Amino acid sequence: MKFPENVNSHHVTVALRLAIPALGYTTLTVRAVKPDTPTRHSELHGLATSERSMANEHLTLQVEANGTLTLTDRHTRRIYPNLLTFEERADIGDGWYHGLAVNDLIFASTACRADVALVHNGPLLTTFRIRTVMQVPAEFAFDRMGRSERFVELVIDSLVSLRAGQRHLDVETTVNNTADDHRLRVLLPSGTTTDTYLADTPFDVVERPIALRQDNHEYRELEVETKPQQSWTAVHDAKHGLAVVADGGLLETAVRDLPGRPIALTLFRGTRRTVFTAGEPNGQMRGPLIFRYAIVPLAGAPDRTHLCELGQHLAAGLRTAQLLAADVAMFRGAQTVPASAGLVRVDGPAVVSSVRQVGAALELRLFNPHPRRVTAKLAFPGPAFTPARAERIDCEGNPLESLRLVRGRLTLLLKPKQIVTVRLGT
Repeated sequence: MKFPENVNSHHVTVALRLAIPALGYTTLTVRAVKPDTPTRHSELHGLATSERSMANEHLTLQVEANGTLTLTDRHTRRIYPNLLTFEERADIGDGWYHGLAVNDLIFASTACRADVALVHNGPLLTTFRIRTVMQVPAEFAFDRMGRSERFVELVIDSLVSLRAGQRHLDVETTVNNTADDHRLRVLLPSGTTTDTYLADTPFDVVERPIALRQDNHEYRELEVETKPQQSWTAVHDAKHGLAVVADGGLLETAVRDLPGRPIALTLFRGTRRTVFTAGEPNGQMRGPLIFRYAIVPLAGAPDRTHLCELGQHLAAGLRTAQLLAADVAMFRGAQTVPASAGLVRVDGPAVVSSVRQVGAALELRLFNPHPRRVTAKLAFPGPAFTPARAERIDCEGNPLESLRLVRGRLTLLLKPKQIVTVRLGT
């Protein structure tokens, strides 16, 4: 019998510049200094410009007294006010659809007071914490079809971060949900004048109209304002725009048919029961809930590939493995590997959706999110895998055609919206 080892640790947030190869890794070595060694260093200027603002080379951010954000794109000089507005309203629907209540009370955080704290202030990372408390009805009273007269506190705690060289804001919002039968969305006014918007779906990017159809009221099943996304939604006109990119759990957005074309990202919906069920208490989403998303200003049409890759990064993050010196000696293998290496690098606007090993072969699936032809070039820079042959296969793994490798590299031409799967063997 082996007992787990008890390891005492200190958790410290560190921001540093890293170059990690595509589909690869890098190694960091942390060493303790000698006892009694001074560890104080000269203080470097952080990205904070005041007690409620910060800026880098591309963006300037001001946190307003009510907790909303005013973001300025320093290249286009476009100002985005009232970002990070929270909208709370009743939800009498089920797990399928948001249910609109005729007798509703809709609350907005723009009328609330916010507490703002500077959490980190470094030259590479600066973070503000914004705590907003909303007073909302405790539940929906179905006996009289109106919201409860009893109010509870809905605490919304957001960490807003900006990094050096970064062209977007990172937001992590924690909500302690104490109410039932309601929906919470974050509103992000884009300031655009357009009739359509973009959203990614599995293996594609679709363009949708903002306004609902004029004869919507005549349909048995009404079209709803909210639509699905996989990771991002963007609205733009010829000169500017705005996108929101979320991790894998936030799959519902809308661009509201209002002046300013605000993007509405659904954080959660609390409902009592789904059709054909006796009830689902966990559907109320009680307790602490954590959401991560990025706010991206645009200078016209978005880079679809970049937004897809940013969505993948938010969903997957970076995986770390920490080893002590004793662990390194224990698990050291007979073959040494480089301190930093990558498996596959893709140059071009195609998006990699999956990589898997099948026997001794490597299967790669890519898709073209653009409405034009694109070229993707695959390179294999690391020593771990050097392919000698390549073939295109279908989604079930059946061979379609042989492909030519030139100096160990593969060039693929993808038609608009095309999905391509390749198998690489040694």
